[in-house]
Amino acid sequence: MSSEFPEQFKIEVYKELIESFYKKNYPEIERGKFWRWFNNALIGKEKDISELDREEQSQLIKKLDELGDELHNFNEFFQNS
Repeated sequence: MSSEFPEQFKIEVYKELIESFYKKNYPEIERGKFWRWFNNALIGKEKDISELDREEQSQLIKKLDELGDELHNFNEFFQNS
């Protein structure tokens, strides 16, 4: 994703992409537990996505931007299988 989009928009887009993948492929994972695990793995903060402050959101967006193409390809692979 390019940097011209506001961070809040980017975090919402990433959130929808990631949640749609997990809801489809891992419905047994509880949302709150998933985000705590996911954020801890990427930015070292065991928090729900709604609990992240601006700096933590920026860190998460940076990590997700770095992984952007891989996340998109990963999601497409599972949608087509």
